[in-house]
Amino acid sequence: MDREEIDRMSVLLSRLLEKDIGSKEEVEIRRKTVLFKEQYDNVNNEKHSVFNTGSSAEGFSLMGSDNDAMIVDKCILVVKSKQQIPAESEHDMVLMIRDAPNCQLSYVELEVAVWRRCKEPMYKSLHKVGSKTFVSSDTYREEHVKQALKVGFNVASHGPSTGTEETITNAAFDVVHAFHCAAWPKEAMEWITRCRMCGWPPQALIDKIIKGGCHIVPVGDKSSENTFLQWRLSFAHAERLLIHSLSHNQFKTYGLLKIFLKNIKDRLESVFKEEDILSSYVLKTVIFHAVETTPESFWKESNTFTCFWLCFNILCAWVKAGYCPQYIIPKNNLFKRHIHGQNKRKLLEILSEMHEMKWMCLSIGKYVHPSILDILLDRDHQEELMQQQTPRQREATCDLQVLSCTIRKLSLMPVPRDKQLCYAIQSIQNVAKSQLDDFLVYYTLTKLLSLCSMSDYTPLKEAKSNKARYKDLKKCKQLLLPRSCWFSESLYLATFSYLTGNSKVALQICERVISSFQYYPGTSQVFAEQYDRYMRDHCGRGLSITQKLQQTFSSSVYFTKQCPGFCLPQLQAEMDELPLHGYIRIPPLPYAVFLEFICYHELGDIRRRDDSLCYLIAVKHDGDQGGQKHWVVHTLVGICHQTLGDSDRAIRSFEESFSTDTQWNPALDRIEALEDD
Repeated sequence: MDREEIDRMSVLLSRLLEKDIGSKEEVEIRRKTVLFKEQYDNVNNEKHSVFNTGSSAEGFSLMGSDNDAMIVDKCILVVKSKQQIPAESEHDMVLMIRDAPNCQLSYVELEVAVWRRCKEPMYKSLHKVGSKTFVSSDTYREEHVKQALKVGFNVASHGPSTGTEETITNAAFDVVHAFHCAAWPKEAMEWITRCRMCGWPPQALIDKIIKGGCHIVPVGDKSSENTFLQWRLSFAHAERLLIHSLSHNQFKTYGLLKIFLKNIKDRLESVFKEEDILSSYVLKTVIFHAVETTPESFWKESNTFTCFWLCFNILCAWVKAGYCPQYIIPKNNLFKRHIHGQNKRKLLEILSEMHEMKWMCLSIGKYVHPSILDILLDRDHQEELMQQQTPRQREATCDLQVLSCTIRKLSLMPVPRDKQLCYAIQSIQNVAKSQLDDFLVYYTLTKLLSLCSMSDYTPLKEAKSNKARYKDLKKCKQLLLPRSCWFSESLYLATFSYLTGNSKVALQICERVISSFQYYPGTSQVFAEQYDRYMRDHCGRGLSITQKLQQTFSSSVYFTKQCPGFCLPQLQAEMDELPLHGYIRIPPLPYAVFLEFICYHELGDIRRRDDSLCYLIAVKHDGDQGGQKHWVVHTLVGICHQTLGDSDRAIRSFEESFSTDTQWNPALDRIEALEDD
């Protein structure tokens, strides 16, 4: 290619990345939603704070993006020296950072300086060395794994984290139990005074990062002989701020690096087996070094491939040298453990082969199908990529991104206590600066109020008079009403109406949801099908995000162990099966149809009841809300057949339910009960 053709192809590559990674506005929506949820979680917890890490917190929504978090123990104070130990402190324990011998610079030991009390994982991790007491990172990490297993999570230790597959999004979720150190570590002082010819990061950001200190995570230097007492300095706070400070073109280049790694993952795994030879953290290190050493004017659309190629060359040079300098502490070699000897030679061969391919390296792998290069060379795709979105299209894209993020991040929230609710309301209100902030604040507050209502609701209160019982029910209903403004969220009010004997009101709500149901943020394919209709009906009319999403907001219905009384009696078997942290998740459309069936049955309307069952059976085959993804939909059909006395069909439905998923699913118990009858 000549220079003009490279520029043209680079612009096409940038536009393609925009589609996969999202526009600057979409990325900002994802980040803001994560930070908003993080703020709420931390308001509600006096003992721990949450700090989100991983690709999702960075702003990515790529397939397989990890949803990692650090759980920071607020009861533990970490200091650098004896002089920093406060004369009076309410902390359970004060730990003092000590140099760790025979390991890389970013690893330390933690000596107990003050000990008032501690929880079991910490107590079991204490280790005497002469007259001093240290905390073992290995023991501390494994004790948290044991605790997670006890409460029903299927977890395992992975690096410093406790990893699980059991999340709302079914994506991998790693939790790191960490401590915060308010002081910037001496090992990283060079980063503060480093010569930066291109002005990144700016001084204001450097000051903010230093003020935020660092974290200490429970993992030792695997390249050293003894990791038992070693802890690693984590700069996750700094790294998240640095990623968020990147220009959108720089962020897209980082995304292309991650996509490239996913494309060659199978090749790497076939050569290196179980060994994680190249991590996304290495790519993050590459992009930091590349951005710090190049002017911002370099990172433009017409340079997209050149920017990627610069980063790829940096990676190749590091592999050839066998040295990857950590960004904050360059004396730390991220390749020290894995990339040397045969591993270094094999990896260099793979990367050299890719390097010789130049643009063709974008054609390998199966993560993106068809490949990036195939898309770029296709004339139809070229024309599509060069078309700029209209204002209405941009509006629709951002709105659906808000809807998707809200469903993902705010679906499950703990029931707040009264004081926490007041504090949360005050704190959340203070962040409202934009339409998105207003939406997040308003939706969160309506949800918190409804959670209070659902947790207080009980089917029977025999000790109370009818007048007191009526007063309680009226309060519950008033707290549910604000949430019912959000389209399918009105199904909670319908549930309340049914539980309190008002089947007609429940039917009215269900019929309204079923008749006007339009949008459910499931797969990207479903989003694409809904996009044009949403844009036509709701965009370009001057409506706020809140006004538009009130008409379209569709979320699954959740019944949680936190609110055991607020659940249909027909689902009591499923509720009894749940562990303490568990929930029943039902997509909105099948739930509305199921509740409609129950109401018609209660009212003796046989024709409409049977119509509802036929509709529910049809919904069972829906690609996004049906039984293929949600075992509970088969269970709902089975309960309907059981209600009508058709045991054979009920058993077949419960068998389908159990074959779809067995977790927290009492389908076999239901089958056994029917067979005994």
